Amino acid sequence: MSQLVDKLAGLVALGDRDALDVTLVATLNDLLRPQTAAIHRILGDARNERWLTCDQLQAGQFAPARDAARSELGDLPVLATYPLREQAAATRQIAQSGSGPSVTVFPLGGLFDCPGVLELGMAEPMP
Repeated sequence: MSQLVDKLAGLVALGDRDALDVTLVATLNDLLRPQTAAIHRILGDARNERWLTCDQLQAGQFAPARDAARSELGDLPVLATYPLREQAAATRQIAQSGSGPSVTVFPLGGLFDCPGVLELGMAEPMP
């Protein structure tokens, strides 16, 4: 299953990023019924990189939520706040939590100069 999600995550590199982000999060939500599905992008310079939540669906939500487009960079969480996201983005490898709630993070590559990750929170670990 994680290979399928990894391939779908690669689609974000194509076309209109905002539309694809929303579509990917909604599609994965429909297919997998995760507790949460989200796309987070890295913003800022190398000494002040932050996470911007582009789209996020919690279980039971009908429309994705996102950080305000005009959020102040300093108000966004620093990369180290979310080590699994940071690991997936830095290594370009899938990262999965070892304990607690099951969280799997997929790196998003692409043509855009705005790296990011797809994060899925599931009741059970992904196969």
